[in-house]
Amino acid sequence: MLNTVRTGYPLNIITNKSQDITGYLTLENASSQKLPSTQVWQVTIENHSNKIQNYSVEQSANGIIEVLEGDDVTKVNANSLRIAGKIKANSKKALTYKLELKN
Repeated sequence: MLNTVRTGYPLNIITNKSQDITGYLTLENASSQKLPSTQVWQVTIENHSNKIQNYSVEQSANGIIEVLEGDDVTKVNANSLRIAGKIKANSKKALTYKLELKN
């Protein structure tokens, strides 16, 4: 918020480019709090920029990933995954994916 600005002087405002993309990760459903468990997650990515952006989100699971189902989702190692892709300018994208975890 700008409370006082001097008349006749230029005012330059530059937005923080690191905040062009925001995201949320939500656990939609889990078959059990203990392992083995099947979990359904949703990641929501929002691009506040006026150009196409790349995104990448990494998630560590609380067990060993046996099955991973979903678009743009890849297994990184035994217990982590990556959701990556492109998002159009000024848009919002929601991806749902499923994990089957074991001890």
